Amino acid sequence: MEWIYNFLFSAVFAVYLFIKAPKYNKNRWLWAVLGYFFTIFALCAFYIRTGRKKLGWILISIIVLLTIVGAFLIFGILYFFGSLKG
Repeated sequence: MEWIYNFLFSAVFAVYLFIKAPKYNKNRWLWAVLGYFFTIFALCAFYIRTGRKKLGWILISIIVLLTIVGAFLIFGILYFFGSLKG
């Protein structure tokens, strides 16, 4: 069942980029494929390449921040529960 959600999530990015790309004289099929396989990263790159750099870099910053916070949370939880056993 998860694969359906993953497919739909990726398809939304692909369709959005497919529709938006010609408005900025970009190849719609290229951006649709990138959007399908790389989702949010392709969206960030698209924004940066089409002159909306601020929005693209803000999205990248949010992704990096969430990744770092998530890693600290996971390692903190693993450390906490690992220290309870010892």
